[in-house]
Amino acid sequence: MITINLRISKVTLDRTAAIETAQAVVVVRVVDWQRVAQNRAIVKCPVDNGRLKSMHRTRLTQSARSVRGVVRNGTKYAAAVHDGRRSITIVPKRKKYLRFEVDGRVVFTKRVRQKARRPRPWLHDAGAEASAQLGWTWKTTKGESSDAE
Repeated sequence: MITINLRISKVTLDRTAAIETAQAVVVVRVVDWQRVAQNRAIVKCPVDNGRLKSMHRTRLTQSARSVRGVVRNGTKYAAAVHDGRRSITIVPKRKKYLRFEVDGRVVFTKRVRQKARRPRPWLHDAGAEASAQLGWTWKTTKGESSDAE
Protein backbone atom coordinates (compact mmCIF):
# COMPACT_ATOMS: atom_id res chain seq x y z
CA MET A 1 0.00 0.00 0.00
CA ILE A 2 1.24 3.48 -0.92
CA THR A 3 0.22 6.49 1.08
CA ILE A 4 0.79 10.01 -0.12
CA ASN A 5 0.50 12.83 2.37
CA LEU A 6 0.31 16.32 1.03
CA ARG A 7 1.02 19.27 3.19
CA ILE A 8 0.65 22.78 1.96
CA SER A 9 3.58 24.94 2.92
CA LYS A 10 4.05 28.63 2.66
CA VAL A 11 7.25 29.70 0.93
CA THR A 12 8.68 33.11 1.68
CA LEU A 13 11.36 34.54 -0.55
CA ASP A 14 13.71 37.25 0.61
CA ARG A 15 14.00 39.06 -2.72
CA THR A 16 16.92 41.27 -1.69
CA ALA A 17 18.98 38.32 -0.46
CA ALA A 18 18.18 36.35 -3.62
CA ILE A 19 19.32 39.22 -5.87
CA GLU A 20 22.51 39.71 -3.85
CA THR A 21 23.32 35.99 -4.03
CA ALA A 22 22.65 35.89 -7.77
CA GLN A 23 24.79 38.97 -8.37
CA ALA A 24 27.68 37.47 -6.40
CA VAL A 25 27.58 34.39 -8.63
CA VAL A 26 27.32 36.49 -11.80
CA VAL A 27 30.23 38.73 -10.73
CA VAL A 28 32.49 35.69 -10.35
CA ARG A 29 31.52 34.43 -13.83
CA VAL A 30 32.00 37.85 -15.45
CA VAL A 31 35.42 38.27 -13.79
CA ASP A 32 36.37 34.80 -15.10
CA TRP A 33 35.34 35.91 -18.61
CA GLN A 34 37.36 39.13 -18.27
CA ARG A 35 40.46 37.23 -17.20
CA VAL A 36 40.22 34.78 -20.11
CA ALA A 37 39.38 37.51 -22.64
CA GLN A 38 42.23 39.77 -21.49
CA ASN A 39 44.75 36.94 -21.66
CA ARG A 40 43.55 35.97 -25.16
CA ALA A 41 43.69 39.65 -26.25
CA ILE A 42 47.29 39.95 -25.07
CA VAL A 43 48.26 36.81 -26.98
CA LYS A 44 46.40 37.81 -30.18
CA CYS A 45 47.44 41.48 -30.15
CA PRO A 46 49.43 42.63 -33.21
CA VAL A 47 52.79 43.82 -31.89
CA ASP A 48 55.27 46.35 -33.26
CA ASN A 49 56.91 47.71 -30.13
CA GLY A 50 54.75 46.19 -27.36
CA ARG A 51 52.89 49.34 -26.24
CA LEU A 52 49.57 48.14 -27.72
CA LYS A 53 50.02 44.76 -26.06
CA SER A 54 50.76 46.24 -22.63
CA MET A 55 47.72 48.56 -22.49
CA HIS A 56 44.86 46.03 -22.06
CA ARG A 57 42.66 46.90 -19.08
CA THR A 58 39.46 45.52 -17.55
CA ARG A 59 36.57 47.29 -15.86
CA LEU A 60 33.64 45.79 -13.94
CA THR A 61 30.48 47.81 -13.31
CA GLN A 62 27.43 46.75 -11.31
CA SER A 63 23.95 48.13 -10.94
CA ALA A 64 20.88 46.79 -9.19
CA ARG A 65 20.01 44.54 -12.12
CA SER A 66 23.16 44.05 -14.17
CA VAL A 67 26.85 43.25 -14.10
CA ARG A 68 29.02 44.43 -16.99
CA GLY A 69 32.59 43.40 -17.70
CA VAL A 70 34.74 45.25 -20.23
CA VAL A 71 38.15 44.47 -21.70
CA ARG A 72 39.62 47.46 -23.55
CA ASN A 73 42.84 48.88 -24.90
CA GLY A 74 43.69 52.45 -23.93
CA THR A 75 46.13 53.47 -26.65
CA LYS A 76 45.10 56.26 -29.02
CA TYR A 77 45.70 54.11 -32.09
CA ALA A 78 44.02 50.89 -30.87
CA ALA A 79 40.78 51.59 -32.78
CA ALA A 80 42.70 52.23 -36.02
CA VAL A 81 44.49 48.89 -35.66
CA HIS A 82 41.40 46.97 -34.50
CA ASP A 83 38.88 48.41 -37.00
CA GLY A 84 41.27 49.40 -39.81
CA ARG A 85 41.34 52.83 -41.38
CA ARG A 86 41.35 54.55 -44.75
CA SER A 87 44.50 56.02 -46.28
CA ILE A 88 45.58 59.31 -44.75
CA THR A 89 47.87 62.23 -45.57
CA ILE A 90 50.00 63.58 -42.73
CA VAL A 91 50.97 67.25 -42.88
CA PRO A 92 52.98 69.29 -40.34
CA LYS A 93 51.03 71.30 -37.75
CA ARG A 94 53.60 73.77 -36.45
CA LYS A 95 56.49 73.79 -38.91
CA LYS A 96 56.77 73.77 -42.70
CA TYR A 97 58.29 70.29 -42.98
CA LEU A 98 58.01 66.85 -41.43
CA ARG A 99 61.32 65.35 -40.28
CA PHE A 100 61.96 61.63 -39.84
CA GLU A 101 64.58 58.96 -40.51
CA VAL A 102 64.51 56.33 -43.25
CA ASP A 103 67.32 53.76 -43.40
CA GLY A 104 69.54 55.96 -41.25
CA ARG A 105 69.04 59.08 -43.42
CA VAL A 106 67.19 62.18 -42.22
CA VAL A 107 64.32 63.08 -44.56
CA PHE A 108 62.37 66.37 -44.76
CA THR A 109 59.04 66.52 -46.59
CA LYS A 110 55.84 68.58 -46.63
CA ARG A 111 53.48 65.59 -46.50
CA VAL A 112 53.45 61.82 -46.12
CA ARG A 113 50.78 59.46 -47.42
CA GLN A 114 50.02 56.35 -45.41
CA LYS A 115 48.21 53.46 -47.04
CA ALA A 116 44.88 52.17 -45.77
CA ARG A 117 45.17 49.52 -43.08
CA ARG A 118 43.11 46.38 -42.93
CA PRO A 119 41.23 45.63 -39.70
CA ARG A 120 42.87 43.33 -37.18
CA PRO A 121 40.06 42.72 -34.63
CA TRP A 122 42.04 40.97 -31.91
CA LEU A 123 39.79 42.21 -29.06
CA HIS A 124 36.62 41.00 -30.77
CA ASP A 125 38.20 37.62 -31.46
CA ALA A 126 39.46 37.34 -27.88
CA GLY A 127 35.97 38.08 -26.52
CA ALA A 128 34.41 35.48 -28.79
CA GLU A 129 36.99 32.86 -27.80
CA ALA A 130 36.55 33.59 -24.08
CA SER A 131 32.78 33.30 -24.46
CA ALA A 132 33.10 29.98 -26.28
CA GLN A 133 35.46 28.66 -23.62
CA LEU A 134 32.90 29.47 -20.91
CA GLY A 135 29.95 28.20 -22.97
CA TRP A 136 28.40 31.63 -23.51
CA THR A 137 26.85 33.09 -26.66
CA TRP A 138 28.85 35.95 -28.17
CA LYS A 139 26.90 38.94 -29.51
CA THR A 140 28.52 41.45 -31.81
CA THR A 141 28.06 45.18 -31.27
CA LYS A 142 25.72 45.34 -34.27
CA GLY A 143 23.23 43.17 -32.41
CA GLU A 144 23.89 40.03 -34.44
CA SER A 145 24.31 36.99 -32.25
CA SER A 146 26.49 34.07 -33.11
CA ASP A 147 27.41 31.02 -31.11
CA ALA A 148 31.09 31.31 -30.30
CA GLU A 149 32.91 28.23 -31.45
